Amino acid sequence: MDLENKLKIKKNMGTSQIIMLVLLTLNLLFGAHYHGKERTGNYSFWVTLISVGIYFTLLMTGGYFN
Repeated sequence: MDLENKLKIKKNMGTSQIIMLVLLTLNLLFGAHYHGKERTGNYSFWVTLISVGIYFTLLMTGGYFN
């Protein structure tokens, strides 16, 4: 299978894939909302964006969306 076919997302995603995308989106939105606010350290939207991107890429290349 070539790289172009591996990276395509099929149009017929199942319930678990949709739930995973919703959770990743919520994580990204919370990261944006709390960006720069104090906790033990500071919240950072950019760290959240990178972690969601890595997580999504791993799921996509691992065949989760096939």
